[in-house]
Amino acid sequence: MYIIIYNNFLVYNNHTMKNINTIEIKKVLTILAAVCALVISMTLAGCGSSSSSEDAEKGTESNPVKIGVVGSSDPQYDVLKSELEKGGVFVEFVDFSNYTDENPATARGELDLNLFQHIDYLANHNVANDDTLVAIGATAIYPIGFYPNKSLEISSLDDIKKGDTVVIPDDETNSSRAIHLLASLELIVLDADDTEYVTTDDINLDESKVIVKSVKANTTSTMLKDPTIVGAVVNNDYVTENPDYELSDSLGNEDGDNLGYTERFINVWVTREADKDNAVYKKVVEIASASQAFKDAIIEGNGENVILVTDTSVDELNRITKEMELQYKNSDK
Repeated sequence: MYIIIYNNFLVYNNHTMKNINTIEIKKVLTILAAVCALVISMTLAGCGSSSSSEDAEKGTESNPVKIGVVGSSDPQYDVLKSELEKGGVFVEFVDFSNYTDENPATARGELDLNLFQHIDYLANHNVANDDTLVAIGATAIYPIGFYPNKSLEISSLDDIKKGDTVVIPDDETNSSRAIHLLASLELIVLDADDTEYVTTDDINLDESKVIVKSVKANTTSTMLKDPTIVGAVVNNDYVTENPDYELSDSLGNEDGDNLGYTERFINVWVTREADKDNAVYKKVVEIASASQAFKDAIIEGNGENVILVTDTSVDELNRITKEMELQYKNSDK
């Protein structure tokens, strides 16, 4: 729409022309000025709303702390969100179906924190990607388990036959954990079972009972429906996402004899090195570590298959991380 006033004539959208006097011109100009002021005011208000959200203090309702997790619908996160809000910190849990995407998102600043990985995974990520993400708090150790394909009516390890196929996560650290677990369950034989880090190349195929296939970690649970797969080593988060399985369905879990309860598998809160002293992020960790309700929710969701280690100091976490990073740097693999 446009309006033109020319020689006391009013032209409206090139369709209407009307002879108007000076008083009428002043009225039209007054109305136009009011309309323009309203439009400008609304535009500035819209810009101000967006800006205020971005400029609001981190941890407020309009600018929550973004935390990357796997399985954001797990009850423990509802409990934690409530506990944090009681402490004056607002958070948003960002769900990832594939945990390999969370560290890159954190490094890019798309996440403020993430809570999904153990120290070994963090160290491997940093070395492989020349990154400097750091741990600023601990939660628990979650021993992984071996789960049977229920559709094949496998109820014990004895039901598994020579030449059957099982699947494990394909990322380096969890793959090594899974292989050690399968060895402890006598489903495979390793050429060098005293080696801390192993790959499928270390499996003695002739002496092993099963064939091991590596797949994306987030598909291990769903592959338990595949009739060609008799079982899978599955991370806890993905077990609980499968409605047909519970953690108690495992036919075997890590224990102290197969590297499950060592310090390098402590799950940690992670952020960028530049933000390791961020007061709001530290407050999130402090509230979570002190909350009995959050701890109870973790135990309720994982049963006996969890070990709480929330009192582990940041200095200790960083010491372990640096040691793991050095091992990866010096590794020939």
